[in-house]
Amino acid sequence: MRAKLYRFASENDPPEWKERGTGDVKLLKHKEKGTIRLLMRRDRTLKICANHNIAPLMELRPNAGSDRAWVWNTHADFADEHPKPEMLAIRFLNAENAQKFKAKFDECKEEVRKSSGNYGCLELGCFSEPLQTHSVPGSFLLPGAFSVCYIELQDVTNHLPFLTGNCPCRLEQPIVCN
Repeated sequence: MRAKLYRFASENDPPEWKERGTGDVKLLKHKEKGTIRLLMRRDRTLKICANHNIAPLMELRPNAGSDRAWVWNTHADFADEHPKPEMLAIRFLNAENAQKFKAKFDECKEEVRKSSGNYGCLELGCFSEPLQTHSVPGSFLLPGAFSVCYIELQDVTNHLPFLTGNCPCRLEQPIVCN
């Protein structure tokens, strides 16, 4: 489905929306893992302008009251060389396409939530540098106020010392939710 993608450039003064590209947006499911990611490439150059996993906690919100546009946050968009958290907005040609996208996006979120099975959400405190966790699915934690990764709930005790040991804010016990 054809759309225009924007990212919120909070590093600018004043912060503003910057166009990232126009092209077809796709929701792709991994055959083995069952994860779903959003992928969007620019029309002529085919350069990736959005590439991130769909998480059950992602929420599409209307953009400035428009019925053609949606806004959401992602913890790690891989469109650039390095993953980074982004606030993205997507605008469609008409309201009908925007509603179709929202319905499919919500369906994918629900499918990811159901397929995660034994996985729960583990929120960790702030990190001063990226933390690579090879033994944990969805395993790249970014510097910042909060990072989210998914771990098997039955293996929480095995991962807690490793994950909490690198937290500069000395988070004693991570918050585990369902």
